Amino acid sequence: MFKKKNAIIIVFVILIIVFVFLQIKTQSPKVIATQPEDGSIHVSQETDLSILFDKALNDKNIKKISLEITPKEDFGLVFSEKAMIVSFINNLQPDTLYSIVVKYNSKPIYNFSFETTPFTDEIISKEGALQSIDDSIFGEAFENFIENYPWYVHLPIENSQYRIVYDFERKSFRIRVLVPDLDPEQEEVFIENAIENLKTIGLIEPINYYVIKE
Repeated sequence: MFKKKNAIIIVFVILIIVFVFLQIKTQSPKVIATQPEDGSIHVSQETDLSILFDKALNDKNIKKISLEITPKEDFGLVFSEKAMIVSFINNLQPDTLYSIVVKYNSKPIYNFSFETTPFTDEIISKEGALQSIDDSIFGEAFENFIENYPWYVHLPIENSQYRIVYDFERKSFRIRVLVPDLDPEQEEVFIENAIENLKTIGLIEPINYYVIKE
């Protein structure tokens, strides 16, 4: 009887060890850094994405990794030992908030977002040749741009209630309300606060804006 109990205990311990080993072996890789970083602004429309993982990727890992990019863009992937490079087929859209979801086995493991520069190739050609790009901050053309839009360097304005950016296509400020299910009075207070924020960075009424909700 004693031997039988010992045998059961040994088998149980072995099963636990095997289970733990399999869990470690099949653990999904973790994203430890991205370029551009989460929340980056003025990102070049010609940028590639770099995603760094915490461990080397093998063929099995690579097959299980996928990306969801919003808004959608066509792209190709290149893998190195611990990194994934995302190369876009076409230039990204100007003044656009991109959201990236990294998935493993179709399950999200990391997400980040960034905002592209408002410059298009047409605008750049009108402003003249760029001096250089240093972390997506433009040279002479950007300086000329800031002379015309001095408040732009203070954007985005963001807090727990709303996020404000400028929509160059609509020539209006976009106020994204971040709190869901607001009643009309609460929403009106949020918008009033947002307008006051815009005044503090140099805007004068009337201020053109539109509102979108989460």
